[in-house]
Amino acid sequence: MRNLYPADWRIVTLGDITTLSQYGINSPSGEGSTYPMLRMNNIQSGSLDTKNLMYVELGSDEFEKFRLYPDDILINRTNSLELVGKSSIFRLSGDFVFASYLVRFRLIDEALPLYIHYYLNSEMGQQTLTSLATKGVSQANINPTTLKKRFVIPLPPLPEQRAIAAILSTWDEALTLTKRLIDALKRRKAALMQLLLTGEVRFSEFDGAWEIVELTDLGKTYAGLSGKSANDFGKGKRYIPYMNIFSNSVINPDWTQLVQVSEHERQNQVQYGDIFFTTSSETPDEVGMSAVLLNAVQDVYLNSFCFGFRLHNFEKLLPEYARFLFRSKEFRQQIFALAQGSTRYNLSKRELMKMIVELPNKNEQIKNADVLSHAEIMIDSLVQHRGHLITQKRGLMQQLLTGAIRVQGGEVAE
Repeated sequence: MRNLYPADWRIVTLGDITTLSQYGINSPSGEGSTYPMLRMNNIQSGSLDTKNLMYVELGSDEFEKFRLYPDDILINRTNSLELVGKSSIFRLSGDFVFASYLVRFRLIDEALPLYIHYYLNSEMGQQTLTSLATKGVSQANINPTTLKKRFVIPLPPLPEQRAIAAILSTWDEALTLTKRLIDALKRRKAALMQLLLTGEVRFSEFDGAWEIVELTDLGKTYAGLSGKSANDFGKGKRYIPYMNIFSNSVINPDWTQLVQVSEHERQNQVQYGDIFFTTSSETPDEVGMSAVLLNAVQDVYLNSFCFGFRLHNFEKLLPEYARFLFRSKEFRQQIFALAQGSTRYNLSKRELMKMIVELPNKNEQIKNADVLSHAEIMIDSLVQHRGHLITQKRGLMQQLLTGAIRVQGGEVAE
């Protein structure tokens, strides 16, 4: 293994560079002061998410035992195989403790915590962590002793560790700023939708009254695939899967699956301008999600867990406008009220068709849809840019953490 790395790098185990390894809190005493406790779901892709924190009451001795200090390393030791081994560095302000499914490592001075954090979250590090996990019936586990003995780390000299960590931190800052900009644009677009789709704000060239219309007057519904067994899928004609509708306001024409449909079957084919609704979900706020088909397609069908809504014409409602209308806050609230069920929630086509919408004229729909589409394009562009940054950072990590690219003081070494 040593030949894979520069001669001045050391090959160490996690145990070689650890001064403390410790499980988190199992059963809090319940007496004393209250503290926020990090759990396995708070570790997200190398960072700490403080949403849905649990708070525990601890005595002073217990708090001191499980108190987190800056640069402590946390590793998720129990979870599904995809999530076990997720890790992060603790750099939050405030008095935090950690739960039993996490293990805390504290490092010696010769190992820079931020460098170790990056290695743990690299492709190499995550693959090794997964390989060390024992696979149970419902979850996987990593024994901290196994981690200390068998998790191997290439360790450059301390100045190079600092340089590598500084470079990767710069990329993280760019990713964080881009994410904040995306979130800000999404909030702006949501506010814009609220204003334009309710008529609270209108462009100066439009002043006529909006028309109140029942959905049943705009079009008719049709069912997705029916009468299919598991053996019919994986070959044949294309169909639009459930998640393509759930995840998008506009159908991605390249996201299809295959189903066998004979020439004599009576199955509904989709067409440009059709609007699709999901019929059920585990939560009422996710039922009735909609997406619009804005591409001309042939011989394409709809999955059986959704239904289609085909407009009579595009004079009263444009598909490009429907894309935003049926994902608006007001319309989603009406859908929520229609959701039926206890363990799984369903949407009635008949009740949906009784819903009423207020529609501006065709020209105002075109204007509003164009403005909202441009906002969506800006968001999509930034999302793609952030995806490129993540890919580039991943490649750079591979080069830096193997010594293929050498750095000293933040500069690429000759």
